Amino acid sequence: MTATSCLFDSFRNAPTKIEICSCLLKRLQERKTLELKDNRSEEERELIMNLSPAYLQQREVWKEEGQGLLIEKLLEGRFGTLDEELKSLIPQIMQLDLSERTKLLLQIANLSRSELIARLSESLN
Repeated sequence: MTATSCLFDSFRNAPTKIEICSCLLKRLQERKTLELKDNRSEEERELIMNLSPAYLQQREVWKEEGQGLLIEKLLEGRFGTLDEELKSLIPQIMQLDLSERTKLLLQIANLSRSELIARLSESLN
């Protein structure tokens, strides 16, 4: 198996999101190639097992980032540029269970700023 350097080269700046995604895609390609091989070595089987959880974990991070961005854009669409108080509502909204969060986001166009804050206070208590 060939070693592929990606993100963790010594003495370099922190990787960008594009570099991380590129590295993950390379690793997933390697995994798929290994899965398709009939005669896998022990090292190859171990690599497959290690790549699966890493991909699933990264996918969850992407999902959360996407949800946060969606909420941010909905708030911006309703209230304009977000100040710190409105930005602080994003994690609170993400903590709501899916049905509560969906109801709130569907009603956001009809809520004033103070109503939204009050609704979140009620939901989280």
